[in-house]
Parts: sequence; C-alpha cells; structure tokens
Amino acid sequence: MIKKANKSRNGRTRIKVGDRVSFMYGFRRARAEVVEDRGLVGAGGRRILRVKMITKSPGGERTFEIPRDEVVAVK
Repeated sequence: MIKKANKSRNGRTRIKVGDRVSFMYGFRRARAEVVEDRGLVGAGGRRILRVKMITKSPGGERTFEIPRDEVVAVK
C-alpha cells in the first residue's frame, strides 16, 4: 500500500493535535505540543492552535493560542 504524504493543499505539513511544533518566542525558538486545533477563528480566517509550551522548569507550563502560520512542525 502506498502511503499518502501528510501535506495540505498549499504544500505545508499538516499539524494535528499531539504534534510537536516550534515558533519564535522573543529572540529564541521555543518548542510546544499542540493541544487543540481551534479552527479558522482568527483574523481573516487564520487557523488558530492552542499549544502547551515545553519547559524544563517545574510548574512552568504555559498554554496559549498561536496562529498556524507562525509555527513549524518538528520531529
């Protein structure tokens, strides 16, 4: 069986709940896990993701929303 590539119509990798992503957080790249796909609710129909930032500090869990076009999938 041939596996279909996990790409969207615009050629970007699809991001789903549970995937790890990175994004610019100030002057550095931060990593996060996608917790929820909020859908096309952003300004101009942008897709919004709820992410949980991965931190090493205890009790440093941060959950917030970010536009899909500002994140990149990581392995």
